[in-house]
Amino acid sequence: MALGKILVAAALVVLFLPVAQACFVSSSLDLQIEEPPMISPDDTETLTANLTLSWGFGAFLPLPVTIYVEVMGAPDWLYVSPVSSFTLTPQGWTGGSESRTFSVKMSASEETSAFVYQDLTIRAYTNGSFLVRGSEDTQSFRVAQDFVHRDLAPQVSASALTLYTGESQRVYLNMTNRCNADLAVTVKALNFSSDWTVRLDRTEMVIPSSFTGNPDVSLPLVFKAEGESEENGWLEITYHPAKDSSWGPETVTVPIYAKSRDRGMAGGTIAAIIVLILLAVVIVALVWRKYQRT
Repeated sequence: MALGKILVAAALVVLFLPVAQACFVSSSLDLQIEEPPMISPDDTETLTANLTLSWGFGAFLPLPVTIYVEVMGAPDWLYVSPVSSFTLTPQGWTGGSESRTFSVKMSASEETSAFVYQDLTIRAYTNGSFLVRGSEDTQSFRVAQDFVHRDLAPQVSASALTLYTGESQRVYLNMTNRCNADLAVTVKALNFSSDWTVRLDRTEMVIPSSFTGNPDVSLPLVFKAEGESEENGWLEITYHPAKDSSWGPETVTVPIYAKSRDRGMAGGTIAAIIVLILLAVVIVALVWRKYQRT
């Protein structure tokens, strides 16, 4: 009985072998993967992928085919881990299709500049079987690393000012961009009365990240005492990623104590005036005495 089944199967193979040799059963792959979000350096993103194998007329034997999945052209900072392979078995003399769902995991192997999109391609392919032809499909994405907020660190060269009215002092606001994206920054001097003039060389600027340039900026400000006062003002610094104005903005402040006073009359000047007055009195007295004698 078993021998009879083998003979029947062999006869079928012989019967359809010319067809198979002339043209294997056609096949196609359709790979669909959901669009990845921006990748955070601290998280892993898991994407859902669906692969469909379709075949045409003539698959008279249920021979399994192996589907391979590989990553092509991923950025250096990105680790992509799809399932490496699985099998599907075309069954159906008149053709058909079969699908499989699997996961694709993406994580950052290192931190890099945010919002910089690069290409990523995932390929699925099969070498087919005795009857089914090989086929492949690819899907490409644009992937980027997400913004990591690690603060904009400000510091002033002098946080307490004591000036005479009319005097000026230059102060430097030093800022370090610790984030992984360029920052658009705005600086304002607040809570200072008309007794003070604060002049900034720039009120708006873009501070690079360490991935795109020098993250350290020194902004000069000139404080001038116009009148006599004592005030507690501050520098207000607002910022957001230069390529994502919808984020934030974040605000930090730096306190500035400012005191101004009139110069008044110095002790040495007063003493000199007194000496001059006394000298004038002595001269007048001597002249008067001389005049009386004559």
